[in-house]
Amino acid sequence: MRNFIRLRCHRWNMAGAILLLFQSALSMPGAAAIPSLELVVGARIRAPVTSPLGHPVQAINDVIGTGEKAIVVEGETNSLVMFSLDGKSESRTPNTGPGGAMLANPVQMALNDHGELLVLDGQSPRIARFSVQGPSSTLVSVVKLRGVTGVTGICGFDGRTFVAGATLPIERSKIIHVIAADGGVNASFGESFGQPGEVSRLLYGASRLLCLSQERLIIVASKSYPEIRAYDQGGNLRWKQTLPDYHQISYKEPQPGQVEYTYPPDNLYDQSISIFTVAKGVIAVQVGRRVARQPDTSIKSIRTMFLSAVDGGPIGLQMDLPLVKASSAGRLFAIEQPGVLSILSFSMRER
Repeated sequence: MRNFIRLRCHRWNMAGAILLLFQSALSMPGAAAIPSLELVVGARIRAPVTSPLGHPVQAINDVIGTGEKAIVVEGETNSLVMFSLDGKSESRTPNTGPGGAMLANPVQMALNDHGELLVLDGQSPRIARFSVQGPSSTLVSVVKLRGVTGVTGICGFDGRTFVAGATLPIERSKIIHVIAADGGVNASFGESFGQPGEVSRLLYGASRLLCLSQERLIIVASKSYPEIRAYDQGGNLRWKQTLPDYHQISYKEPQPGQVEYTYPPDNLYDQSISIFTVAKGVIAVQVGRRVARQPDTSIKSIRTMFLSAVDGGPIGLQMDLPLVKASSAGRLFAIEQPGVLSILSFSMRER
């Protein structure tokens, strides 16, 4: 019979013990290849996000949790909306006018060591920094990025800010860049995903970043290539993991400036859409499946893979979670329907 360990856990700060038990289970004779760690969703609070004019927005660009509140950058005016953990809207920071950051395409938010909010703008690459300690967010600075383009992700710890993107010339670009205080690039690391070449560097480029301050790692996944990696602060690759059952789009460049796409035979293709932590030592990667050549390109299904932050080893697979943008204080911050923030309490268990 297959050996197993039955766990009961009602507090998420027991996650370190859970991870150790799962790692022990992996070494037991006859143990399952992927222990079935899963998240159990409890209370669910839905908070509609509105525009400055008071009507519901149709999209949310990103969400982050600070431990005491949730912050949303809404997709209509790119303004910041702050919510309490019971789903009540507390304040709004306009994107335009006095004190506005004038964000054009915010792609990811992150918190730095001082608890300040960093918002990465992808259209005219720059980083807006906000104070979020009080009842509302206040713009502190906006720094234009120099020497980096196609930015998609941001995170930081130990006083350093990391941005995913490309430098010129593209054919020699790395995928992660350490940003100086003036917006320049201090250092770059990480080889491109996929085969070397300009097309792979752009289309297999990095997606969101996740910094793990306790493990001192930077986690990065490609948007369209089935791989996730962990680097240390020095840019050394610590581990990489291939994502299973990944329906991949292939790209080729028959001539400069011309790109041809080849979809999987079933016209279903996957994209990595989220990376977040569920506990110390446990990260979650979400892959969304879409249908090619259809007017509706929305996500049809989401699978969530749990990995050990120590070595990238798989410790669970779950098919019933919504799109989760972040987690904090025992809660998931998710998008279950357009323009609505879902705040979900959760616990972890073995099936």
